[in-house]
Parts: sequence; structure tokens; C-alpha cells
Amino acid sequence: AASGAARTEAAAQTDARESAPAPAAGTFEAVLYEEGTSAAQGGNALRGSIDWQYTEESIGGQPPEPVVKATLRIPDRDMVVELLFRKNGDSALPASHLIEVQFTLPSDFPGGGIANVPGLIMKQTEAAQGNALLGASAKVSDNLFWIALSATEADQQKNLQLLKDRSWIDIPLLYTNGGRAILTLDKGTEGTEAINQALSAWGEG
Repeated sequence: AASGAARTEAAAQTDARESAPAPAAGTFEAVLYEEGTSAAQGGNALRGSIDWQYTEESIGGQPPEPVVKATLRIPDRDMVVELLFRKNGDSALPASHLIEVQFTLPSDFPGGGIANVPGLIMKQTEAAQGNALLGASAKVSDNLFWIALSATEADQQKNLQLLKDRSWIDIPLLYTNGGRAILTLDKGTEGTEAINQALSAWGEG
């Protein structure tokens, strides 16, 4: 199960967070933690920003549907990450919801590119252990990944409760050069409101 993979990947990437210096004091919305390239070299903690939006969007020529969009920027890496949360309307795909993760990276990105995004982990606080959303992840194309949430009733209830109640999101990353990193996001007021609006529009609020 991808949820297990996400937990395993996150556990392996604890080094990325622990080897990185703490971000500067003050509130922050997003941090990219990168593990050090060697035991002697500490990792990086690069601050960024995130914008949340609830909107309706036509996907694949279909009528507009309620979605949550989040755009994350890490200036020190010239990295932009776009998240799209939507309800699955494709009966051929065994998933309740889809989360698309799209990366825009510079040609000289130090990690080379993104090799794997094993899942999303929802946390109560920035430092909490957290729980992985239950489902499976797949690489669709270079720097584009889909996380398909489990369609079983029990798993769906757990996932929606985590999305609604948890305030922080961890996105474990594996770079193509073998490096590991974690994107940590604060939903904040904007993210909480956008997700709650979507859950209500999906009939699951």
C-alpha cells in the first residue's frame, strides 16, 4: 500500500529534517528540508510561501468541478509546486479523490529532478509524527505525480477526516540524484477554508 510506502519514506527522510537547521524564528507557511550530502554536512531548511484557493475548474473537457489548488514557492531553489485536490469522477479509476502534484524546476536544480512522491502525510503540528493518507501514488510524467486516495468506505472516511482536521502536510520527496527531502506545509486559515469549502461542495463536509 502506498500509505505504508509514504510512512517508510517519511521515516527514512527524518534525517532530512533533523540534519537541517531550524528555520528562522517567526511564522512560516512552508519549508523545504533537504538532507545533507554527507554525514559531515548538515542539510538545508529553505523557507517558502503557499497560496490556497477553492475554485471550480474544467478538467479534461468535463464540466467545471470543485477543486482546491495550492501553489507553493521555494525561492532559494526556484521551485514551484502546484497541488490540485479533486474528487475522482472516472469510474475506471479505483480512487475516491485525486491529488495532483506538479513541479516546475530550473534546469540547474541541485537534486536533478523529482523521482518519487510516495504520498502525503497529515500532521497536527509541524513537529508531530502524522498519518499518511491511504492510497497509491504514481509518476505520470516528468515532475508530475498523482496520488489516488483509496476508494474503500473506511479508508475514505479516515482520509477525509485527516484532510479536514490536520493543520500540517508533509510531502516526502526523492530526488533523481538520490537525495531526500520533505516539503512541510502549513494549511493556515486559507488552506483550511479552501479544503472545508471543497469538502462541502463534494457533499462530504
